[in-house]
Amino acid sequence: MTLENNLLANVNFTMLWFKIQMSLNVNSNTKYSKMISAHYDAKINNHFLNLIFFS
Repeated sequence: MTLENNLLANVNFTMLWFKIQMSLNVNSNTKYSKMISAHYDAKINNHFLNLIFFS
């Protein structure tokens, strides 16, 4: 993967993540949404680590 593609994928992933966060904030009290939020936090952290080490 070229750096440009990597950065583009990163931006798309980040935008998706923020959309998810926004929609979760609407009903963030529920246990289920907290679980999803934690899952995506872990996912995005992993994604950034991959970008740093494997780009």
